Amino acid sequence: MTHDTSGEGNVLYSFNYFKSKDPDLFCKKITQNTYDFNIDRKLIKKLVNFFIFTPFHVASSKIILLDNIFLPFAYTKFKKSVAVVQLWHGTGTMKKFVLDSEKGILKKLANKSSSKQTHLIVGSNKMIPTYKSAFGLESKNIFPIGSPRTDFFFNEDYIQTKKSEFYTLFPELSNKKVILYAPTFRDESFKKKFKNKKLNLDDSLNLNLEIFNLLKYLNDEYVLVLRLHPSISKNFSMDNLKLDYSFKKRIYDFSTFNSLNSLLLISDCLITDYSSIIFEYSLMNKKMIFYPYDLKDFEKHSRGLYFNYEQFVPGDIVMETTDISKKIVEKSNGSKIEMFKDKYMKECNGNSAKNLYKILNEFMN
Repeated sequence: MTHDTSGEGNVLYSFNYFKSKDPDLFCKKITQNTYDFNIDRKLIKKLVNFFIFTPFHVASSKIILLDNIFLPFAYTKFKKSVAVVQLWHGTGTMKKFVLDSEKGILKKLANKSSSKQTHLIVGSNKMIPTYKSAFGLESKNIFPIGSPRTDFFFNEDYIQTKKSEFYTLFPELSNKKVILYAPTFRDESFKKKFKNKKLNLDDSLNLNLEIFNLLKYLNDEYVLVLRLHPSISKNFSMDNLKLDYSFKKRIYDFSTFNSLNSLLLISDCLITDYSSIIFEYSLMNKKMIFYPYDLKDFEKHSRGLYFNYEQFVPGDIVMETTDISKKIVEKSNGSKIEMFKDKYMKECNGNSAKNLYKILNEFMN
């Protein structure tokens, strides 16, 4: 059960690995579209599939792989022999999530659903307390074996293939220095409370447009690549940016590009705020710059953070785009990233899917 149909996410990558070991395995995918009941010609088919065929596949499965909380599991009974594996869609987190962020009936349903999980996979021992709190599981159900989707970044053939494919599609970027900007999604409750007239924010408060000014201070070899959260990108259009054309042509919106991994691999540095993308990015030992322009408001009005932000992030924190541009051209100090990896990504070493396969075999035998 996954929202990621790219093959790069934890669920499909893990299944593909299992399939390589056991070709007779059968997989039934349940995605967000399965229970998206918009009124259209496919509505009846979707309802029949969701309420008849989906329960059948769930009931007859030996292994269920998840990368989100599936609320209907709150009312689902599983045999003791069924492995319900929570892989989550992010490799780590600094923002509070699931039981630590939900309230009311949603929290109760999430708690019941989470209680059905037999295995919760995390990136290191250091992440166990955070995930234990978020999912309400016992330590015996938490396995610090690394996130399977990070195995990609230890496969040199895969890395070269993804880079080659990307530059074939976008040859104009092959000789550029790519700055990847990947801000996190602000919850609706936060957007209603947060007000700061000093910032150049769009009407829906989905994106701080100040970020584009950093190109004024960098020469033409630098380009800015956007990877916006789906909830942001659906309201965002490059056509609406009131920027000088010379800057606008140096901005690429790859929010819907089918391979996030490709963007991580071809970029020279990452700019973000509170996104979990930093966990995967740390594996590549490349520069990260943190632009939490609304940090005080975010800490006060958002779902909350698990860590002290200034002490946690593995890179420089800046509040002005002029300072970002200076940090981009500075020589990187990789010591923070190395310490971060050693703490939070210790078991992400290219063998996570292999270790998961072993654990599940032992569980079922």
